[in-house]
This record gives sequence, C-alpha cells and structure tokens, in this order.
Amino acid sequence: MNVLHTQVKFNSPSIFSNFKDIGDGIAALVIEKDDIEVVYDDIFPDKGETLEETMEIIKNNFTVVKEFDALFKKNILISLDNMPPVKAVKDVIGASDKNELELQDNLGKGGLQVPVPYFVSFFNKKTGGFLCIGIEAYFPFDLFPFFADVSDFSNLVFLAHEPMYIKMNDFISGLYLLNNTKNFNLFCLDVGSISAFGNKAMDFKIDIEKLLVKNYFGILSAASSIFLPEIFINRKYIVENEKNVFFANGGTNIFLSI
Repeated sequence: MNVLHTQVKFNSPSIFSNFKDIGDGIAALVIEKDDIEVVYDDIFPDKGETLEETMEIIKNNFTVVKEFDALFKKNILISLDNMPPVKAVKDVIGASDKNELELQDNLGKGGLQVPVPYFVSFFNKKTGGFLCIGIEAYFPFDLFPFFADVSDFSNLVFLAHEPMYIKMNDFISGLYLLNNTKNFNLFCLDVGSISAFGNKAMDFKIDIEKLLVKNYFGILSAASSIFLPEIFINRKYIVENEKNVFFANGGTNIFLSI
C-alpha cells in the first residue's frame, strides 16, 4: 500500500467531460438503474468500539515510529509537539534535505515522486475511524496542508510507516463479496497496487476473469472514496471519516454490479 502514488506537476491532472478539458472541475458518471449492487472494501482492519481501541489496532497493524501532540486547523497541520510538522518528521526519520529550487524543477517537469512510506495517522473522535496523510521531510514550508478537514479528530497523532505483510488479493477483496457476478460489473482498483507489487498486480485479471468472465470494465486509479447507504456496509471500516463516508489514501476497491 502506498499512501500517495503518483507524480505531481502543475496543472495536473487534466479533467475531461464529453472529451473537453474542463480545467479545475469535476466530471461525474451517473448510472440510473434500479437494483445496482455496490461493494466497497479495503485492505485495512476493522475499527474498534472506541477511539482508544482503534488506536491500539493501528499500533498492532502498522509500525508506529512516534506519537505526537498535533496542532491543526481544518486541513492544515500547524505543528507536531510544537515544531513545524516537516521538521518534526525529519528529526525522527533523518531524511535528507531537498531544496526548494529542486522541488520546483521537479514540479515543472512532472517528476516529483510522491509515494512515501511514512504517514501521519489522525483519529476521528466522532466515527472512531482513522485517516492517514503521507508526509516526507523535504516539503519546503512550515505549515503542512492536505485535502481533508480534521476538525473532528484527536490531537494525538501517530507517525507510522506502511506495512509489508499485505496480500496482493486484499486489493481486490470486494470481488469476493459480490453476489451478482453474472451482471455487467464496473470496478475501480487502487493504482498503488502496482507500486506495491509491480507486474504481479496484473495477476488480478486471473481471479477477475474466473468470477466475472468477460462482462466487466475495470479502472486502476487513485484510491476511491465512497458514501455508502447502510445496506451496503459490510463491516466496521476503519476509514470512516464522516458518517457513512469512507476514504483512504490507498488500498480501497469498489465493485458495481449493474
């Protein structure tokens, strides 16, 4: 599982609607049909009954390097133990310096690699779930912005790194939960599986064809988030970050039987 798994550059990615580049916008696919089966699953364990239990589950499933007292505002991490976040992380993991000019050059060329093994784990006081944010020690600013509002999260956060024990088929776990395998199936898998397993990730096709034959269309993309009605919630997903909203930076998969 890679917490972030792409290369970053300015004005990327391109977003298209009806074959037209719509710039900074959102493109949506709407399927209007009754009796669609929706299966969401991920590579993570179930959350605990309490926030404290969830924290223990993370400790048991990831390598926690250090615990911090975090200060944040909405989607901006301000400090870890009263230090700028990146400096605090650098002091722990001892990463090498990268200067701002080098970062800008890589951004301009589309060559900034953002897969990182370390992440900050935030814990949601309302849902009992957790959110992991990839972090590296060469981000050139004191404040650390990201894409989620953590206002409802605990100030106790963990710096951890990703596990090595995940089985490859965990990335397609939703496939084995499908009831309607004879319908047309649309699915989305985490492209981070390629970072994790390389060419072996293409072996997903073997199990997919066994169960779905040829009546399917699949997409490898950034890990998908989802809102699920209660009827489609199969277990106590640890990545529930709002009620019935499930999001993770990696390791999710979604199957739609249409």
